[in-house]
Amino acid sequence: MSGARPAPPDRCAAPLALALQAVVLFILVPLILVKFNGFVYHRFLGSVACVPLTMARNAPPAHVVTSAYIPPPMQPGSYGWNPEWSKPWQGWNMPTGYGVV
Repeated sequence: MSGARPAPPDRCAAPLALALQAVVLFILVPLILVKFNGFVYHRFLGSVACVPLTMARNAPPAHVVTSAYIPPPMQPGSYGWNPEWSKPWQGWNMPTGYGVV
């Protein structure tokens, strides 16, 4: 054993690296967001322009059946709630609604 101590770690390298990362992100993120905004704007502009406002104004109002808002176990003619009633929706990345997860 020689008794020599190892050199202490350089404490200035970590803040400098973090500052460099912050500057790079500060410059790149707005550029990426502007490019993505332009991509989305041009991609979906055609679908918005397809329906003229006069046609949308003259269209009949939408009618949603009220039973769509009632969970299946509570609809008339059902056999009641079961813990596995939402089993068909599992694994499809769809919300199970009122199921027990």
